[in-house]
Amino acid sequence: MFLDHKNLTCEIDAFYFYVLCERKDNGFHIVGYFSKEKDSSENNNLSCIMVLPSVQRAGYGKFLIDFSYSLSIIEGKTGSPEKPLSDLGHRTYVSYWTHKVLNVLLQNDQSQLSIMDISNATSITPTDIQYVLESYDILKCNNGRYYFNSDPEYLKKILAKNGHPGRPV
Repeated sequence: MFLDHKNLTCEIDAFYFYVLCERKDNGFHIVGYFSKEKDSSENNNLSCIMVLPSVQRAGYGKFLIDFSYSLSIIEGKTGSPEKPLSDLGHRTYVSYWTHKVLNVLLQNDQSQLSIMDISNATSITPTDIQYVLESYDILKCNNGRYYFNSDPEYLKKILAKNGHPGRPV
């Protein structure tokens, strides 16, 4: 399959490849993979992701995304996928980010929380967090001061509309 928005411009030894397999009675079967540049100048924590069509909608895509962010947490970095994203990739990432960001807001027991606090907790870039917050009208401005609409019922309603969070890493 050819992806018109992805071109190989580097040698493959510049990437790490993480392959996900499913164990069945007759052995291990590949379900997907993602690649990541060893030294990304743009802090991309994922270059290319693929889940086989036969196992799509089983939570493996979000699992791979979550794994890439888990690696970012271990590395002490924030990350974002290489852009542009495909339509399906965009929907999957926005759903993943939404679940992570809104769960941080719902679990917050501090009186103040910043986008940087959320970024530090999730390794999601502040830009991607701001995108989610603005998409769902959670980031508000009043007299030049920004705040979150963190009403738990509102946030839970958004989460319910965003599908399942994926398989846990």
